[in-house]
Amino acid sequence: SCCGLFGMKPSRGRISWGRMFGDMWNGAAVEGSVSRTVRDSAAYLDAVQGASPGDPYIIAPPVRPYLQEVNTAPGKLRIGYSCAHTLGHEVDPACVKAVAQTVEILKSEGHLVEEVPLPYHKEFLSKAFLVIVAGETAGELRVLGEFLGRKVRTSDVEPNTYALHLLGKSFTAADYAYAKHKWNELCRNIADFHEKYDLLLTPTLAQRPFKTGALQNTASEKILVNTINTLGLGGVARTQVDQLAEKIYNWMPWTAFANMTGQPSMSVPMFRTEEDNHETLPVGVMFTARLGEEDMMFRLAGQLERAAPWIDHYPGI
Repeated sequence: SCCGLFGMKPSRGRISWGRMFGDMWNGAAVEGSVSRTVRDSAAYLDAVQGASPGDPYIIAPPVRPYLQEVNTAPGKLRIGYSCAHTLGHEVDPACVKAVAQTVEILKSEGHLVEEVPLPYHKEFLSKAFLVIVAGETAGELRVLGEFLGRKVRTSDVEPNTYALHLLGKSFTAADYAYAKHKWNELCRNIADFHEKYDLLLTPTLAQRPFKTGALQNTASEKILVNTINTLGLGGVARTQVDQLAEKIYNWMPWTAFANMTGQPSMSVPMFRTEEDNHETLPVGVMFTARLGEEDMMFRLAGQLERAAPWIDHYPGI
């Protein structure tokens, strides 16, 4: 979104992790690509999609190459949209305008589009997500330690990663199992939404593109992370879960749910802001579909790219 690129997050199981991992982050992490054109992302997915023996997730292969879908009309789709912030915070007007402009284009292409409440709430995106991510990070660092033949040191990884692994070690197996239960509950809620709608449309981010360094730890956060890492205080990190979730989801309140459910989701560079220096900055919108429906998403993305081309915004080489 910040770079004005098209990005497709494929369905869980669409691309194999190979022999090293069965999955990553309980299936939340997937391989994918970003590209200047929809065509290039479709060609990439055609080249890398497919399962390997022993994969934990198996999904039906595409009926035909995704590259063929890009220039195929998507038909009339039912699309629910929302700009409501998951945490109830304000959303940058540029992000709201990006969705509004996209809605008008969708309607002009014959799609049925209506505003809807978000089909999930913040509890799914705070502890339920972070418990799994922290636990998986702790497990990954244990695997790394086996590879190194020693325990992982603070100097081996970034400070935030080491603190996250300590947080993961502070949770119990019951915490992890309960979080997985909440993930499944989220999947059921989203499935109910898709009984009526083909796609959910939201902004990709809640803020316009960030300035360099804006996402780095503050001075107080650096002190806290260093203290946790030096003293091994995973329990202290556990008291910061709500604050950590608040910081993360303040600017990306809509992206995590598709990682949790495994659905395909795409960011489309549909809008550009007007800045004080007379330059423009890209703002993306996000579409999320049912599991396995990347074909339909590429058809829609191709239609949007033809209706509102973004290629001219890229500088020449």
